[in-house]
Amino acid sequence: MNFNFENNYQNIFLIILSLIIMFQFYQLAKTEDVDNEETISEEPVTYNESESINDSIKSEHNIKTVKTKDKKVRFVEPLKENSINTNGIEKYGNPNNIFDENGSRILFWKFVQPNPWSTLYFNQTKNTFTYGLKHSISKKLLNEWSKIIPNLGFNDSEKNIMITTSDEVSALAVINLVLNTINDELTIKEIIDSNLINISVSKIKAHPLVKTKILEQINEKILINKEIIKPDDGMDLATNKLDIGAYGGNEFSFL
Repeated sequence: MNFNFENNYQNIFLIILSLIIMFQFYQLAKTEDVDNEETISEEPVTYNESESINDSIKSEHNIKTVKTKDKKVRFVEPLKENSINTNGIEKYGNPNNIFDENGSRILFWKFVQPNPWSTLYFNQTKNTFTYGLKHSISKKLLNEWSKIIPNLGFNDSEKNIMITTSDEVSALAVINLVLNTINDELTIKEIIDSNLINISVSKIKAHPLVKTKILEQINEKILINKEIIKPDDGMDLATNKLDIGAYGGNEFSFL
């Protein structure tokens, strides 16, 4: 039997080469299938805007990094204004005047249409408010109130009852009760014995409707104000007893 070894070697070589090529195509096809499966199963990257609310401002834009599985995605958040704590004074609009007094920066408003305040001094350094209410009060009654609430006074030049507190709620509660005593609806003793200041403050803070009702009552009392202070009864406590830079809280002496 005659064997052609040269032809046999060529055939064997071609078979082996064909197997290698087929194996490489198989591996390539398998790799593409795996990549396609990973692409389909990968969850989309989502961004929650609320996650960035408390991020501090470091530059013109805030760069945030989000981890998703083994990836890190960076995106640029919109610039947030770096504002100071103003205790809500923006609702009063632009102040009429800004000045320094006793080392404190004071912002002053004078309202053409009081609701109910006719003036407001905001001590930006100490975060305290001095509210002015245009209403008359007798010297005797004012002295009685001042013994209980030292941060209550009267500005004779503006004819305003003045009160310094750390928030408007406390001022509304006190002024409303002061007007009740002016109109003989309550006595100071009744207010103290019934703890009405604390009760009023708590109710105004807890119920917006109560605050609205208090504002209505104060505005009504301003409209029906009939008591007039005589010149010799006037007293200006704005620069001594009621120093807008001196008081640092809304605590009352009998609490």
